[in-house]
Amino acid sequence: MKLIYKGVFQDESQLPQVELPEGAVPFEEPDDPAELSRQAAKFAIFPLGFGAGVYLLRRILLPGITLMELIHPIGILLALLAILPHELLHAVCFPRDAQVELFISPRNLMAFVTSTAPMSRGRFLFMSLLPNLVFGALPMVLWIFLPDTFWGNAIGALGFYSAMMGVGDYLNVYNAATQMPKDALTRLSGFHSYWYWPNEKREG
Repeated sequence: MKLIYKGVFQDESQLPQVELPEGAVPFEEPDDPAELSRQAAKFAIFPLGFGAGVYLLRRILLPGITLMELIHPIGILLALLAILPHELLHAVCFPRDAQVELFISPRNLMAFVTSTAPMSRGRFLFMSLLPNLVFGALPMVLWIFLPDTFWGNAIGALGFYSAMMGVGDYLNVYNAATQMPKDALTRLSGFHSYWYWPNEKREG
């Protein structure tokens, strides 16, 4: 995997495009970043629900704790600092010979990676979920068992806010899981994702 930093994202014209195989099917997904954000926001229900379950388990172990422990400045700062490592975890999931481009958007406090390299459905799902598991789910699960201390609660806040910032990834997972056949390949081109059958299936 070759990672290339492309600077500040301005518009779709900066994104790499590739000639797609015949019969490639575009994902049914938003056509612009604003609509993407609106649709992705619906998936906040998943980290909210997971966070609620984690909090209830923690209350069983430590009666008397409150949700105020998650309003933690260090935890929020750690989640913001994890934005780039989050994208690097996405990047390493692409195929070994892939060229992956990294963009940042300071005004939206976000970064993202993109590549035109083809991926299997399973690899795409893993790529989309891995950073959210590492920086979101894992710290939240650890928080269940950590003591009620400054740094213990910072870990919980890191996990919660990191999981909330991953809503765009959950939308990608939903689209791939519901629209893409199991044995198909997916490829990014410009702002959109496409799926298509491997050569042997197209020829067969």
